[in-house]
Amino acid sequence: MIKPVLASSVWAWLLKHWNEEFHNSFPLSQRLGNEKVIQANPNYQGDVFTYELKGEVVGVLILKYYLRDDFPKHLYLSLLYVLPTKRHQGVGGQLLNFAIAYAKKHGFRKVITGSDPSCLFSGVFINHNPDVHAFFQKRHFTEVYKNMNLICVNKPQTIHSKMIRIVASEAEKQAVLAMIKQHFSKRWWLDVRDAQWEELIMMQDQGQVIGFLRLSHESFKQLANSMNLHQKYQHLGGIGPLGIIPFYRGRGLGKQIVQWALNHLFQMGCSEVIVDWTGLVSFYQGCGFSHISQEYIIYQYETEVG
Repeated sequence: MIKPVLASSVWAWLLKHWNEEFHNSFPLSQRLGNEKVIQANPNYQGDVFTYELKGEVVGVLILKYYLRDDFPKHLYLSLLYVLPTKRHQGVGGQLLNFAIAYAKKHGFRKVITGSDPSCLFSGVFINHNPDVHAFFQKRHFTEVYKNMNLICVNKPQTIHSKMIRIVASEAEKQAVLAMIKQHFSKRWWLDVRDAQWEELIMMQDQGQVIGFLRLSHESFKQLANSMNLHQKYQHLGGIGPLGIIPFYRGRGLGKQIVQWALNHLFQMGCSEVIVDWTGLVSFYQGCGFSHISQEYIIYQYETEVG
């Protein structure tokens, strides 16, 4: 039986069982649950469902979608979890079919795995997870693209630049947002709009904002997506999104702002820094990230609605 529930009523159950299985690789935390699932957000809706057998929860499904008209009509499968003892018995298939039916009923054109607003995972993780990929592929989910997390464990050389600094006022934040709105995606604009000043690095040339980077640290008010694995590391820091406007690319400015950010986070006491959800492996390795730490695949299902 599948039924809607309050996220707060099932998160402790999910945390216990998920971390028993994935505590060494993809651990969840109460803070992640509070910020990304339980607390209401004006930009997106999160709906949670459980699968019960004889009154006992054996599976959980978390769906999300944007509440904004300027975003695509997509339904995001944020998380689907079934107890190991109940797998290969049709529970996961029924939950996934429920998600597809939910999408069609509410007019969503696509069902997408992970990569949801304020996501827990930027796709289906690859590491030691072949059965889950086969599960989605068998049900006509197609691969959209692969993305990676890279990790930096050593502070790079110090960068001295008068062009780079932390945002220090609401006016400066608005200037960064205006630049993102003109040159980058709506999702990045939304990510930065919700960030605090101390989380934002700006790059300027003669008073013009030409680049930005979002920092994340456990002491900040909200965990950015780059901090989703904060339970796995001693003192994790994160970066992303970041961008340099087109006219200024190819001059090494992206590397400068990344290394400036890494120095800043290590000075804040970080033991490791992750950049998440990227395919720019060579670029980040050139900035000081030593290796790929996690890999994900985003899948989608076309509902043929609309």
